Amino acid sequence: LRKSSSFLIPTLIVTTLFVSSVIIVDDPFNLSLDNFSVNGNPVHLTLLPQSALASDPSDLFFVQKASREKGNMDLAVSSLIELMETQELYFYKNVSQSSGLIGNNDVVILKVNGQWPYNGGTNTDLVKSVIKAIVGHPDGFTGEVVIADNGQGQGSMNHAQTNSYYHDQSNTEVAGMFGSHHVSAFLWDTLRSRTVDDFNDGDFRDGYVRNSTWNSDTEIYVSYPKFTTEHGAYISFKEGVWDNTTGFDS
Repeated sequence: LRKSSSFLIPTLIVTTLFVSSVIIVDDPFNLSLDNFSVNGNPVHLTLLPQSALASDPSDLFFVQKASREKGNMDLAVSSLIELMETQELYFYKNVSQSSGLIGNNDVVILKVNGQWPYNGGTNTDLVKSVIKAIVGHPDGFTGEVVIADNGQGQGSMNHAQTNSYYHDQSNTEVAGMFGSHHVSAFLWDTLRSRTVDDFNDGDFRDGYVRNSTWNSDTEIYVSYPKFTTEHGAYISFKEGVWDNTTGFDS
């Protein structure tokens, strides 16, 4: 993806799985720091190696017991990156690793679960550590990171209670922790009622672009969000980042 006001190269949107301590609570909608055990016994999730039966399967990398002091997951993220590199899947794209996932001037969308508060949403400590890794690109990060989700009309980037060590740490708060780096949060719920055309059709409104053709497999008209970030990037979820001179880069 490329920002309209500067040269940003496309990036792949990647989903990674982190497994931390299992938190058992009496009330599934009330996360308490005191509930890390059952009857005084710590609860852990054990994941064993598994091999896919299908040909050419995807590799899944995971780190267990990811949470450290006060929920910090920096070590878990760096350990995951190192684990990926042992299998020649490189997190950083640069001159020495042209196949890497994220270049220093990419625009990266972190699609979280912002629909639910408490322990129903994506852990914001994890979001923070992933962004730290991105902006810590060894070549110096000059791109943009956007934390985003469509919460189906009930989502928020500012939940009062979140899945994190400090339960008031929202995605918007995390986005504001990175100083001069371009990091923001965007809730697509605000776009759901507005059908628009894409940037290449001259429509610069935020909204959803709906396919005019009925999809017989999904039995819906497939749609996707397009929006302008607070830092000025014109992002089409399908086509990439729009530049008024060169068009889409995806």
